[in-house]
Amino acid sequence: MSHYISTVTMYSDDSVLVGTAAGDVCVLSLRTGKWPMCVCSRSLQELKGDEVKRRQRINAVAVTAPGCFIAGSNDGMVRFWDSEKLDRSYVVNSAETAPPYSSYRLNGTVYYCENAGPSTPMSPPSPAGARLASDVASAVAANSSRPGGPVTAMAILGSPSVMLVTGLQSGAIRVLV
Repeated sequence: MSHYISTVTMYSDDSVLVGTAAGDVCVLSLRTGKWPMCVCSRSLQELKGDEVKRRQRINAVAVTAPGCFIAGSNDGMVRFWDSEKLDRSYVVNSAETAPPYSSYRLNGTVYYCENAGPSTPMSPPSPAGARLASDVASAVAANSSRPGGPVTAMAILGSPSVMLVTGLQSGAIRVLV
């Protein structure tokens, strides 16, 4: 990993989830020291050219279920990722469509990179993310008019009900119930 690491959290018993300044979210195996998977907010050509999209910097990551995680970035969006089936991934706090992805194997790592083609409609969330999606759906409209900016912190809380709390660079806190 050659990019500035901006956030880290536990992913499983023997791996961590890493967010980078380049907008990538990668898994690092603590046992082997290798990167088995990386979701990139850039194309394969940009990845090979080491081009960085600073506007996509990942500032916060959280695991929602095995194989699933959310990432908050400089563009103010919170994205849900299902690493088992990437087409089930979606933007939590927006009606933005998910870009199409292709997978590539490079130096022992599977990269999921954005395609250059047009965006495709978002797929419904995976069963692991369905509850979070349904819980936040009603809050999206209410929160869309509030102050925005980069997401700088996130937490998933389970009490009194399941909610996603995001801290924004503007100082605002969004609660998606």
